[in-house]
Amino acid sequence: MPIIASRRTFLKVSLAATGLLLSACEPSAIAPAATAAGSTEVDALLYVGYPLDETRIEAFGLFKLIAPDLDIEAIEIDSAWDDMQVQVGSVLASGNRIDLLPIATHGLPRLWASSGQLLDLHPWLADAWPSAANGFPSALLQAYAWVEAQYGLPLEFVSHAVLLNRTVFADAGQPLPGATWTWQDCLELSYALTRRGGSDATWGWGTELDVAGAEHWLWANGGPGLFD
Repeated sequence: MPIIASRRTFLKVSLAATGLLLSACEPSAIAPAATAAGSTEVDALLYVGYPLDETRIEAFGLFKLIAPDLDIEAIEIDSAWDDMQVQVGSVLASGNRIDLLPIATHGLPRLWASSGQLLDLHPWLADAWPSAANGFPSALLQAYAWVEAQYGLPLEFVSHAVLLNRTVFADAGQPLPGATWTWQDCLELSYALTRRGGSDATWGWGTELDVAGAEHWLWANGGPGLFD
């Protein structure tokens, strides 16, 4: 059964796991522990689905050049995304903290933000906020906001493109879509490109149907019904 979602809800869902935030059980959380050398150790919970690799080790090293007074202690979650959320919930329930972690923009993080368990980043970003905010589309920043608090920043976001096979269109005697194509054009082209039967069957055109695939493309172009 299709799920009808608003544009705002879709944005929240599609940006899952793309932010960094400071988290704590209370807004006045204990500061990260200082090391013997005078630097500050920051616990970073990382969900990547695979163990720490050379690329991220190199990234930590480059970060150290920018912030020499911070030591990143990586806590690896290389299983499932749900496992990470369960672990975060357990840490918060125990009264402890995690300094940095990737987080979704919907579900549990919204509850954590509304109950004051996530720190507002504005005090840390006060001087740099204008330039930092200019680096992200406003809708992405709003997805990580709760009331007046900014509890996260987008870690990454992507653009999507549709690649057309000229040979498929030429073989079907169809022109390539122009700059002003409509969804009706898309539907008619799909029928025109369909060849039934045999091992050489072609069914319209294909694309992924998850949040990493067609939804971005449809939403950006005002796809009717699905997000209304």
